[in-house]
Amino acid sequence: MPVSRTSRVILIALGAVAVAAAASGITYAATVTTPQVLHACSNAKGTLRLLQNGHCPAGYAKVSINKQGPRGLPGPGAVRLAVKSSSCGVCSKTSNPIAGSGLTVEVLCAPQQDAQVYVNLAVAGSAFTVEGDASYSGTGDGNALWLDAAGTGVVTTHLSSTPTVLSSQQVGSEHSVEFTAPDGALVGDLLITQDNHMFSVEFGEYRDGSNNCWAHALVTPAG
Repeated sequence: MPVSRTSRVILIALGAVAVAAAASGITYAATVTTPQVLHACSNAKGTLRLLQNGHCPAGYAKVSINKQGPRGLPGPGAVRLAVKSSSCGVCSKTSNPIAGSGLTVEVLCAPQQDAQVYVNLAVAGSAFTVEGDASYSGTGDGNALWLDAAGTGVVTTHLSSTPTVLSSQQVGSEHSVEFTAPDGALVGDLLITQDNHMFSVEFGEYRDGSNNCWAHALVTPAG
């Protein structure tokens, strides 16, 4: 399909921005997007010029690039889990081990209980690293509970509305982290590494004062 003049101008503009970023030593991950809109001026030959006081000189048209588009589809092997208490008494979904690893994820809602998300790292002897952040806004005490195989040595990280940086490494035993939202909303974004596996885990959970709750998680193999 032929490329229109407008498309060529935008593609050239994008290339120019990429070259400028590389020249300045700035790099971005391919998955990172930004809502910021960049503006430049381009003529019919694809020549770019900077805006002058927000305006383009004669013979140039203003172009807008780098707009954040809709979120793309999950990558291959992605696992999505979602439950809500309004559709059942006790709702729970657990993933199978993901991509041949020991990683499983569970989302849980139950009357009179917290909304919960469990990230289970269940291969003894393998080293797991969990890094990321989570935040909680509500009237109760949103927590990240780090547990070993015996449920002993529990480390509790209290979460607030400011994202809390999470980092943990476990070697030689099963390990899990449980995120609980007693009354409010909790969201998190984790990167988990185990041997040669890497996973992105995005999750959210919510419980209101009437004991209605929902929980969801998206697990995507990242390498």
